[in-house]
Amino acid sequence: KTKRGILPKQATRVLKTWLFKHLLHPYPTEEEKKSLADHTNLSALQVNNWFINARRRILQPI
Repeated sequence: KTKRGILPKQATRVLKTWLFKHLLHPYPTEEEKKSLADHTNLSALQVNNWFINARRRILQPI
């Protein structure tokens, strides 16, 4: 059984802010992903996966 990684609240706040500012096109460029990763102290893969999940969990119900 693998442990689910729960991201820090500060990191998810930064990512959600970006997501809601770009509702019409919620796909960050590679540069934006790198910038967000640096800003949140997450890896680029974590940022990438967060956006994949967020588009499913947050945006699809809307």
